[in-house]
Amino acid sequence: MSPANLRKESPAARLAPPEIWWRDLAAWLGKRGFLLRPRYRPGWRPSWTGLGEFGVDYEDQRILRRAAIMDATRVSDGELVILKKIDKSDNPREEELTQYLCSGPVALEPRNHCIPLLDILHPPNEPNVVILVLPLLLPFYEPRFRTFGEAIDFMQQAFEGIKFLHDHLIAHRDCMFMNIMMDPKPLYPDMFHPVDPHKSRDWKDRRICRL
Repeated sequence: MSPANLRKESPAARLAPPEIWWRDLAAWLGKRGFLLRPRYRPGWRPSWTGLGEFGVDYEDQRILRRAAIMDATRVSDGELVILKKIDKSDNPREEELTQYLCSGPVALEPRNHCIPLLDILHPPNEPNVVILVLPLLLPFYEPRFRTFGEAIDFMQQAFEGIKFLHDHLIAHRDCMFMNIMMDPKPLYPDMFHPVDPHKSRDWKDRRICRL
């Protein structure tokens, strides 16, 4: 490839190492009912090749934001989900605690505002890695609060959820704005694209919040 062509190539034209990990797992995930976006399927080539990549927004230009977080579609019902990679050597108890909070009587407690656990996957040949299947959520501030009542209700749920964890002898230890999410379905009945809440699932239209 000539130097001129190297200058024109978008950084998104090649998969980064964390993306390659998910790409290599795509076929295995598919057999378990979870379909990754085209960018992360075997044989992917940039859709903008030969079409002019600059000034045009292509879905598969969007790179992975966090190495451990991948979006997918659950084939059985078309539901959008999040796949969270957990390395047990770094987080030895996350799987156990998530299961505890999402099962039995604990899961039914009204103060339990923890994210539901949909499934647990164990990738082949990686005994220290598990993948938690979770619902697709939105940051609590997207869209912005419109009334004082909404803000007060949010704060009540947040503090109630933290108190619930403490009552079960669990310390979150990273309770920050990036880790407080909300269920978007009441506001987005048709949902949105997992990498951009302002785009429709097919990446063709802007997704308007139902407010």
